[in-house]
Amino acid sequence: MSDTPTFAVRPSFLGVARSDPGATICVAGIPYDLGTSN
Repeated sequence: MSDTPTFAVRPSFLGVARSDPGATICVAGIPYDLGTSN
């Protein structure tokens, strides 16, 4: 577990930062089963 709280870090998708506003593809969120299962 990380020492940094999740609300204190930049938003990311599976560890990949959203740093290119001109990207061709935009991921709006993660599926429920991927984010909460396992």
